[in-house]
Amino acid sequence: MCIKGLRAPNLKSLKHPRQITTYIKQQREQALSLLKTPLRPEAASATFGASMDALLSTSASRMNSINFSAVMTASAQVWAAAQLSHTERGHAGVQKRPEALYRRCVQSLQPLLADMSAWAISSMFWSSVTLRLDPDAAVPGMGKDLAVKFVQLTDADKEDQRPNALSCVTVLEALTSMGHSGVTAQVAEAVCRCMCSLLQSTDQEARPTAKECANVLSALRELKHAPSHDVASAMLDHLVALCRSPGLEPTAPDMTSCLFACAELGLSASSNSTEALLKRLLEMPVARVDDQDYYHAAWSLAVMGRLDFNTFAAFLSKLTGKRKLLAQKAATVAAQPTKADATQLYQALEWLRPSQGSQQMEAWSSLRSRLQTLAPQPPPMKPFIPGQAMLKAALAMHGMPLNAGTPYGMYYPDAVLLPHDSSLAEVLLVLDHSGDHVMNVPSR
Repeated sequence: MCIKGLRAPNLKSLKHPRQITTYIKQQREQALSLLKTPLRPEAASATFGASMDALLSTSASRMNSINFSAVMTASAQVWAAAQLSHTERGHAGVQKRPEALYRRCVQSLQPLLADMSAWAISSMFWSSVTLRLDPDAAVPGMGKDLAVKFVQLTDADKEDQRPNALSCVTVLEALTSMGHSGVTAQVAEAVCRCMCSLLQSTDQEARPTAKECANVLSALRELKHAPSHDVASAMLDHLVALCRSPGLEPTAPDMTSCLFACAELGLSASSNSTEALLKRLLEMPVARVDDQDYYHAAWSLAVMGRLDFNTFAAFLSKLTGKRKLLAQKAATVAAQPTKADATQLYQALEWLRPSQGSQQMEAWSSLRSRLQTLAPQPPPMKPFIPGQAMLKAALAMHGMPLNAGTPYGMYYPDAVLLPHDSSLAEVLLVLDHSGDHVMNVPSR
């Protein structure tokens, strides 16, 4: 079946894979156009699905891995667009997913796995995530096999066979959604190697964009896989270089996503890189920066040990200025920070807290007062982590003085060791990372 309005070729006349790819693209574009008409979304997507079924039935033997991947990608794009149209028209529920078509494509790709390109593999992962379908349900072990093949391609002898930055991002982000823990570390390491190679490419167009660097680091953060210092530094240095490249400059989310990932993964970014990105962020007009970017930046710099009083004051000034700017617009009401956002700011401020009697306490108190005008301090959350009782018992057994079960500023440590010398700071003990736990306080 061919979508109405598009001249239907004799499918048997499609002899070459390139002709088949062209046909798939034509059907996809026509389906997307029909979704802008009064035709019901499910009718447009069903007709497109029927045209792809007919293609597989008549031309599967002449199709290569790129063709099958193109069918899956086009199907995911049409389904996503149909679902959006369905929702915009006020209809409830979810559009029927093309599960049978997806399964046929996965099964057809299995014998072609050895010849699959990085693009075809990344397209399949993207389609799977978009459709929320698992390749393993169609062919057991297919997800792992695809990931392993992708890893192999990152070390391909020919440069044009290796994944580009977009493919690296796509596969890594898919793994954060789909799992496959058995190969996640291998893929993450392979992507890091590939990104380093791409950053050194003599072909300017092959080098990753700022968004691609940010997305790779964010995906690594989601996977809790810390790259080497060299990899992280190379990506941050690249972002700094792009700040001086008109049209290629990183956005505020690009920069803060990178800083946030480095903080959560415990990476030690160079002071030159963080200072350059911070300078760029603070130079941006407040209208181009979301409040959350300031929250993430303040918290990240605190965790990395790079936050100071002046920088925190600059963030508060930006947030206050943005609130005043929104207040000038009658139809706009400045949104209050969420509890999570406010927690980040107060945890960053807590990191700056000087010791009692310090000459800086007055300045710190002034910052705290300014922050309180922006958002009230939320109560610290007390997460339960297995092993807390064992930790406390072990410390008590060794006669180590401690406080337990009480919050320390914006943190809820599992135990606080009390120093014998009152001039020394307490030591916060945390068993495991949680969203509201202190990640790194070098001064303690």
